[in-house]
Amino acid sequence: MRRKTDLITFTLLSGLAAVVTVFVLARSDVRADPGILYVAPSGDCGGGTATPCYGGVQEAVENATDGDEIRVASGTYTDICVRPRRDVTTTGVVTQVVYISKTITIRGGYTTANWNISNPVTYPTTLDAGGQGRVLYITGDVSPTVEGLHITGGRADGLGGDDYGLDVGGGVYVYRTATTLNDNTIISNTAYRGGGVGIYQSAATLNGNKIESNTAGSGGGLFVTYSGYGVAPATLSGNTIVSNTADWGGGASLVNSDVALPILLTPVVVGYLYCSAVTCSLVIQFPVTSQRMMAGGYA
Repeated sequence: MRRKTDLITFTLLSGLAAVVTVFVLARSDVRADPGILYVAPSGDCGGGTATPCYGGVQEAVENATDGDEIRVASGTYTDICVRPRRDVTTTGVVTQVVYISKTITIRGGYTTANWNISNPVTYPTTLDAGGQGRVLYITGDVSPTVEGLHITGGRADGLGGDDYGLDVGGGVYVYRTATTLNDNTIISNTAYRGGGVGIYQSAATLNGNKIESNTAGSGGGLFVTYSGYGVAPATLSGNTIVSNTADWGGGASLVNSDVALPILLTPVVVGYLYCSAVTCSLVIQFPVTSQRMMAGGYA
């Protein structure tokens, strides 16, 4: 529970002497549901018990603490924030819609009339960087969860993100965190590596996401590097990766990843997969349960 202080001064006069007594009274901003923060366009969460309420996702993140949940109402959020860079280097700054360095949950698909049930298909919650930076930047020794968001308009030009100074993760950039991405639509983002999602040495989990129409030089939809190096392997399941383009690995590119990554695909979303490492392996499972193992090359 957060507290802020009001300073109230009472002056008592007696003859020529003035005695000033200062009382510091604590006033509580009470949440209807402790640990839950709300976000709606213009900061209008519909009144009632939906407090604290914020007009932007980043504002809510700044006020959240580890373990909190941020519920975001349907609408489009475009504010760009600038924060210190914390990835392969700590020099400079990065730009994005939301900068996450806490173990929190961000979930979209709510309405101001119903904060209990998330329905991101009917009530889309869109984070749009408008080509001014990434959409999500996730870093630190944290385990955040991002669910039910429409992530678009990310562009990683000049933002770097790997050991070679190449721009990684246009829509979502994950650096050494145990991030979980569930049921998001990641569409129309751009980077040199990982137009949709770029994952660097992270025990990330991607479930049920649609990664579509992203572009990159390598890994149009998804780029994963150093998976399993000093951390648990990245895990992918039930994701649809379709209509992404790149010079190498239009669908996904996995570099220096020494673990098996299961990817659920349908026959119409196979695209291209590129794997670069001696021990890199992929298990591609189709709905008809036939499987094949591929190591090095394309599929």
